[in-house]
Amino acid sequence: MDNPTIQNQTTDTNGNAFTQLDRLFSQIPDHVYDWLFSEQAAKNVMALGRKFRLSDSQTIQMSRITGLTILKNLSLAGMAMELKKTLNLNDATTQQLAVDIALTQLLPIRDYLPGAENFIKQLGSSLPATLPPLLKLSPAINYTTASTP
Repeated sequence: MDNPTIQNQTTDTNGNAFTQLDRLFSQIPDHVYDWLFSEQAAKNVMALGRKFRLSDSQTIQMSRITGLTILKNLSLAGMAMELKKTLNLNDATTQQLAVDIALTQLLPIRDYLPGAENFIKQLGSSLPATLPPLLKLSPAINYTTASTP
């Protein structure tokens, strides 16, 4: 796990080209995929960028690190370390940013990332009195299984 980089392309035993990112995306449940690319998740990223006065480049990197965590390519602890290293933040800012990411981006999919609640507590913060509702599959979306070329 805890690999903040993704290989570009590889080939399966049948000679089909795919990326590690393709594999990671194919392994997440539909509601997590929907959340990752939702308008609300994008708004959350932008709000966090503004709150922490991140540059556009830093906001993009924060979003990438959050996405890799959601894809389980980074552990929750790995996310915090990668935020600190990549964004060049001090410990207190890193800790608060990690908490805010967990509160806004990870709690809605805590069924998929069950360690999110404990992660918030480990960082010295508390959970909100009312947790956000768990995301469910949207009946308005026609879900299909992702296939590799």
